[in-house]
Amino acid sequence: MDKIERQREIESNSVRDGCVRWCQNTEYQQATDTKPYRNLIEISLRSLADAIRAEQDILKTSKAKLPAWGLPLLSLGAEEMALITIGTLFNMIARSEFETCLPPLITPVAYDIAHFCRIERFADLANHREVDLAEILLGRNRTRSAAKRAAELAALVDDEDDWATTFARIISVKN
Repeated sequence: MDKIERQREIESNSVRDGCVRWCQNTEYQQATDTKPYRNLIEISLRSLADAIRAEQDILKTSKAKLPAWGLPLLSLGAEEMALITIGTLFNMIARSEFETCLPPLITPVAYDIAHFCRIERFADLANHREVDLAEILLGRNRTRSAAKRAAELAALVDDEDDWATTFARIISVKN
């Protein structure tokens, strides 16, 4: 074996060894834990949060009937929802591309986003930092029964059983 062949063998082995080492290091790591994804999340977070905030403002000021997906959208802050959405999207895309070489289906992605938003909402409730949905909904309508209806809808969003049934169905219909 001459020096050129030996060098080629060393280089090909180092690439293979590097790939094996990288796979071992990232086996239990989420896609969003890597530097390129963190940079992309940082760049895209502001624009998605602005878009979510704009939609929330439209829902808050509209006098039309609140759509079924409006309550979950209003239940978190725009930045929290944007971060959950971007992180879930990247993780689901990376996992799906790695496992099946296909993009993920829309409904499971939407369901995971809703699931993580639900967890965040309940964590906010436990730590007393939740968005006051009753106040937001009361601002939409000032009729005699508006306060009662706003309180009922706010309680509906904070009901764990209702999240599991009603909102999961809404997500699959919305997509």
